[in-house]
Amino acid sequence: DYKVTGVQTCALPILLSQWNPYYTFWLLKRGRAEMRIEDATHRVAAGQWIIVPPNLFRRHALSENTELLSLSFQWTWPLGDPVLAMRSPVIGRANHAAKLCTQVRRVVRYFEAPWPANQKLVVAQWLGFQRDCHEFLLTMSQVVTDRGLDRKSTRLNSSHLVISYAV
Repeated sequence: DYKVTGVQTCALPILLSQWNPYYTFWLLKRGRAEMRIEDATHRVAAGQWIIVPPNLFRRHALSENTELLSLSFQWTWPLGDPVLAMRSPVIGRANHAAKLCTQVRRVVRYFEAPWPANQKLVVAQWLGFQRDCHEFLLTMSQVVTDRGLDRKSTRLNSSHLVISYAV
């Protein structure tokens, strides 16, 4: 099941504290972000991305000129456990995971175009959206796994996953 709420581009300074049940992917196009997650501070600059695991208390601040691409999504096994057993964020440079950044842009493009008045996608758009979401999630799991996550926790069987998206 896929659920989407919109696209987030930020041009104002934001200071926000929250507990978040979603994975969060940010690609910083401009500016800086500082994210305090549990007891650690993570800094991300233009040209970098961060993947934050779900179920962590976080506080973040963005510089005034920050522009970012943000994708938040829930990705769980049928009993509700997160698919990736991440305990801390993963940060990288956009040029080191170009495929990941390209795929997140493909997912977000579905929400940048005007939606029909009834907000329903035609079948071809829906199937393209599903394909692009699955490709993004598979690539993300590969990137996280390559950075040391337990490989057993990243095995995917898309017929047994619950995936919802909030952009």
